[in-house]
Amino acid sequence: IAARITATIERVEVREGDTVEKGAPLVSLDDRQFRNSLATAVAQIAQAHADLAGNEASAASLKESVLYWQRERELDRKLATGGTIPPAQAEATAEKANEAQGMLAAATQKSRSLEQQVQALQRKADEVRTALTYCRVVSPFAGVVTVKEIDPGDLATPGKTLLVVEDRESVKLAFEVPQSDLPAFRVGLAASFVAKGESR
Repeated sequence: IAARITATIERVEVREGDTVEKGAPLVSLDDRQFRNSLATAVAQIAQAHADLAGNEASAASLKESVLYWQRERELDRKLATGGTIPPAQAEATAEKANEAQGMLAAATQKSRSLEQQVQALQRKADEVRTALTYCRVVSPFAGVVTVKEIDPGDLATPGKTLLVVEDRESVKLAFEVPQSDLPAFRVGLAASFVAKGESR
């Protein structure tokens, strides 16, 4: 059994010789850094949502402003064509309409960026939540703890053996047979063996 993350071992829940069930806790790793990271990510997600909501409100207001200045531009263009107002006034109105459209485009782009930021932060939070589940090392099957390689305070790293749990439900026997006895062996032949002083 090995850890999937690098973390300090907080508790070892079993000893050599203990019988464990599938899913039984074996080792607890220090999860403080992951809990802190998750709290930070959750706070960042909340802030990004707030920023997005504020920007969406600004974009909605800018849409109204764009519609207003588009109407004013069209009106001033007609008035300038008819000679009622000077062309410079119509041009100034057109510039304000263009400015409003530019601000709306910028707000729309910022909303897209904030949405992507929220998604990235949510993925990060999900990764940290997954890492948190790795802080609790459990037995993948029922068996017996035969080797304990670690103690509290040791550093667990991926690939480094923490414990060895043997599945006692199935046992594979390997043995040698003298060449002269081979004719007496066949598939299905009953066999017995001795383990820990008991005959089976």
